[in-house]
Amino acid sequence: MKDFPVDAKVMCADGPGGQSVTLIVDPDLYQVTHIVVKEEHAPHTERLVPVNLVEQTSHDLIRLACTRAELGQLDPFIEIHYVAKTPRHYPTAFNAGEGKPPVHMPAEAVAVESKHIPEGEVVIEQGMPVEDQAGQVGTVDDLLIDVQSGKITHFILHRGHLWGQKEVVLPVSVVKGIVEGTVQLDLERTAITDRLTAPTDR
Repeated sequence: MKDFPVDAKVMCADGPGGQSVTLIVDPDLYQVTHIVVKEEHAPHTERLVPVNLVEQTSHDLIRLACTRAELGQLDPFIEIHYVAKTPRHYPTAFNAGEGKPPVHMPAEAVAVESKHIPEGEVVIEQGMPVEDQAGQVGTVDDLLIDVQSGKITHFILHRGHLWGQKEVVLPVSVVKGIVEGTVQLDLERTAITDRLTAPTDR
């Protein structure tokens, strides 16, 4: 079993590549398909990296089998589209009440960001809220992957605040789904509490 960190330093074959910020997961196969890497240098573009380029991982480091230049050629995760706003007409002090047409303001283009997520897959981000049947119980930390099959077997649930933090290892089988950026568990609060003393293998 290996750690697949959501937030970790990324090294390319020829030096630092940046930071992992997001994992893309196939929820049907329980497999990580891509990682999103925020590049080391400005403009710090977030790149969609296929998991087959991941050479090695630990809880705080991901090594890629590509150069920094090759990383920079991969598809951006954040796509920007420009949408025209509806033109507006404004009356002025000069023409108000005189039956004259209002001043016409030209349409403006507004930048709209969208995430490039492969169809049928979902985003896993560090700090994503996790809910059981009674409400929020913590946030997502890392995923644990079976080395041979490549499948996600467990995830690390982070609980508590700065002076009372705990990590709970939960099997991925307890995940009911991911809805609107929240991981939902088919699990009762007592079942999570019982796992608080379980080792994390970290």
